[in-house]
Amino acid sequence: MQDPRVLTYMERHELNTLFPELEGALLRYQPSDPYEFVVGCVRSVQQKKRESKESLLYSVKMEIRTPPYFSTHPSGPNFDQYVSHQQTDENPVHQRRTTLPPSPPSNHPLHIMRNNQTRVITPRKGRRMSVSAESMRPSENVDERTIIYKSDEAKKRIDEATTLNLLFKNLDRETKQHVVDAMFEKSVVANEIVIKQGDEGDYFYVIEHGLFEIFVNGQLVLEIGDGGSFGELALMYNTPRAATVRAKTNGTLWAVGRETFLRTITNSVYRKRKAYEDFLRSVSFLSTLDRSEITKLADALEPNNYDDGDTIISQGEPGEHFYIIEQGTVSISKISDTGIEQQLPSLNVGSYFGELALINDQPRKATVVARGSVRVAALRRDAFVRLLGPVMDIFRRNAAEYNLQQGRPQESSDNHVSSQINGDESMAVDIEDEYPRRRSGYSGAGGVDVL
Repeated sequence: MQDPRVLTYMERHELNTLFPELEGALLRYQPSDPYEFVVGCVRSVQQKKRESKESLLYSVKMEIRTPPYFSTHPSGPNFDQYVSHQQTDENPVHQRRTTLPPSPPSNHPLHIMRNNQTRVITPRKGRRMSVSAESMRPSENVDERTIIYKSDEAKKRIDEATTLNLLFKNLDRETKQHVVDAMFEKSVVANEIVIKQGDEGDYFYVIEHGLFEIFVNGQLVLEIGDGGSFGELALMYNTPRAATVRAKTNGTLWAVGRETFLRTITNSVYRKRKAYEDFLRSVSFLSTLDRSEITKLADALEPNNYDDGDTIISQGEPGEHFYIIEQGTVSISKISDTGIEQQLPSLNVGSYFGELALINDQPRKATVVARGSVRVAALRRDAFVRLLGPVMDIFRRNAAEYNLQQGRPQESSDNHVSSQINGDESMAVDIEDEYPRRRSGYSGAGGVDVL
């Protein structure tokens, strides 16, 4: 029998719920570095606990995300500093109940796309059971999609409502669009219960219009309106609701179920991995990486899209990411110590930039701007150091080779630009000979390490 003091300790610090949640998150995300992932999760919880004096407040904060213009109920806790612009969902409660939310209404047909062909199916009636933190594998056909018709205006409203949502903002454009396509419309009337505290959660909701009341243990604590959302944790794993949500007025919601969401994400991750693996194998400076290293790198890359004229990095800012161009062209410019802006040669698909700011831990030395539509694969500083160790010598060797070509000592050939033209043939342009500190420029592998 377990020592009562241990049980008291676990309950006082809410460790009974922390460990199952960590296990569920590990199963859900399967991070390449689980220890670093767990440390980050614990630190996040610790920070939230410091900001919140009540565990109940923390639970509700994880349940509801509100738009900037939400209102708090005077009789409830002050949620302004905790809920606004935050992501939300439910914390588990100790007792599970068996009542499940209904399946999507049958009057909304589903369109399943396979190989660019669409067929219409009707959602099954009744309720469906779920398993906590269930494992998802890619579909046999990873291009399979669920599409429910909605107007462009409705898609735009959903997109705006989920912009600040943690789960959605980390999705690339294509994946997010697939999730939005799968959301179905749910109309509610005043006083209708949308979710009930203690019931097992299965759906995530975005409010298109209407006013909704949030109750915890029967107490009204919050009201949210257009652009708000609730039930986020239901998209990650099956857990009881931490609050009751009731419609105060007639309204319309957009909803997506956990199974659909996870299937979309799983397929997207699989497609992303395969696409990145193929892309990375075509990048010359990564040719020394083996298959497992390529896979780890593919999983760590984060796709970012930029429109024409968007600034990707700015001169003088800290360097936190390394970039490889997947699509499009970027221009490079640099402002000298005399205040004169100088244009450097552009970079195209397969080129990279940003490595020296990470290696030397110094600010960016140039500004990179998208010319047309640009897609880059970004790698965070920690992942850069962890995963690109095998090619660090390439970065340094490119610098050394350039210095030898120029006939200068390695420490005195800073501000030159070289770019590969044909094979090993290269050109160089002097831009700041009077201030040589360290080499910077385009490496033979097609990168710009002035950044």
